[in-house]
Amino acid sequence: MQSWSRRRIPLPLAGWSLAVLGAAFLLPGIFGHDPWKTEDAVAFGVVWQMLESGDWLTLGLAGDPYLEDGPLFYWLAAAFAKAFAGVLAPHDAARIPSVLFMVAAFWFVRLAARELYGKVQGDLSMLAFLGCLGLAWHAHETAAETAMLAGLAAAYYGLAISHKKPYKSALVFGCGTGIAFLSKGLIAGLQPLAAALLMLPLSASLQARNYVIAVTLGLVVLAPLAIAWPVAFALQAPQYFEGWLAWQFASISDPPTWDKLLGYLKIFAWAAWPVWPLTLWATWEYRRYLRDPGFAVPSVGAAVCLVLLLFARPVAEEMDALALLVPLSIPAGAAALGLRRGAANALAWFSVMTFTIAVGFAWVMWFASVTGFPPPLAQNVAKLAPGFVGEFRWLPYVFASLLTIAWFVLVARSERSTLRSLTHWAAGLTVTWGLTMTLGLDWIDYGKTYRGVATSLRKQLPADLDCLESRGLGETQRAVFHYHGGVITQRAEVHGVTGCHWLLVQAPAVRRPADDPGTQWTEVWEGRRPRDAERYRLYVRN
Repeated sequence: MQSWSRRRIPLPLAGWSLAVLGAAFLLPGIFGHDPWKTEDAVAFGVVWQMLESGDWLTLGLAGDPYLEDGPLFYWLAAAFAKAFAGVLAPHDAARIPSVLFMVAAFWFVRLAARELYGKVQGDLSMLAFLGCLGLAWHAHETAAETAMLAGLAAAYYGLAISHKKPYKSALVFGCGTGIAFLSKGLIAGLQPLAAALLMLPLSASLQARNYVIAVTLGLVVLAPLAIAWPVAFALQAPQYFEGWLAWQFASISDPPTWDKLLGYLKIFAWAAWPVWPLTLWATWEYRRYLRDPGFAVPSVGAAVCLVLLLFARPVAEEMDALALLVPLSIPAGAAALGLRRGAANALAWFSVMTFTIAVGFAWVMWFASVTGFPPPLAQNVAKLAPGFVGEFRWLPYVFASLLTIAWFVLVARSERSTLRSLTHWAAGLTVTWGLTMTLGLDWIDYGKTYRGVATSLRKQLPADLDCLESRGLGETQRAVFHYHGGVITQRAEVHGVTGCHWLLVQAPAVRRPADDPGTQWTEVWEGRRPRDAERYRLYVRN
């Protein structure tokens, strides 16, 4: 029997070790901080209005209709906020569905890759998906995109098993597509649906009869999921339905442009790292077998996603681009398994160097903020968050210490194989994120929370306030002012001149003539976050 000092950690991580890595990635950053800009605050604002109004059929944000998404994520987030009332803050409880949906997304990406390529490849594909840089921040937000990712991953898994298990495929594909649609609307639901239909010409290699059965029955499963909610609110709130439907079609009808394509390519270059180079390599290496299910399923899915993104918003959006991570991650495990030793070692070396430096930096910054030593570094930390006072807390310290020890043990004791590349990358990103969200959470939240600004604003307004006009106020600010301060504004951009006695303006720090509301208004208050250049100015009518 080998002694512990000589025993190596088998790669890739599988079973309990893979589950522990997933938990270490998903849990830090979920609890213990206020809603942050942007998606986290906006999505929670929708949840908060649902809780405040009791209307769970139509979506709203700070008094106005919210048309961008479907209701599924918000229903679950509101249900968790109610279930954990008195135990967790509403905004913390509302993030729990994000964890659950991300677990489902990891699971189905792993299952799809296992079905298409093999057991080891499935574990590697999950590591590749977990290691996507664009996922680290957004997977921990209150965001409907997490439900979309789970739905897309399930739908592609359903397509992957269509040639073997058509009836199970139909159920999983239909439910997954329905979840994607009920999360982000048409742009999400159309992706697996269009991919399934476009793959029909390839059905000769997919066992045509089984594939046709799977897709046909999948549409039968999808139909009630996709129709029930729109029909319900079309009957109850026809004006909301018309606005929602118009927004959904508008979201996939903007003409493609080179600027939009370049914008998404820039986003993918970092957000989809390291899956995009692995997937490109796999596509080239197995270019003669692109009609096989293993490459047809994710390739067609990725192509459909990219085309739909080009018809989406006028400009490239980072949150929309997350949908491409699922089909890109599925073949990434197979690519990682076949990497040349030199390329695999280079990625492993780059991962160890990059994330070890990041780990050291996190500890040094935390030490300076808590102890004030060394003074120059502590002063720089203080400049970035004026007024922040760091303090030692045992629980974050212990968790961060365990993560750090686990990182160095993994680097020192993992098997010397090409599989270290993705393993080290995913583990390094997990440790870096975990340290940031434990050692640095208080410091980050101090600069990102709107609680102080919102409560200060509320104190300036009368208790019987019936009307507050706003100009230039973004969705994030409307959401957090509603949550922290109970303030709902009448937006001049929507309602025009309101005749309200009070006016709230969001503007840059440097005053411009265009920001002046006019001589009929007198400024009575100005607020901002510690690290924010934006100012919020309150005026009262003369």
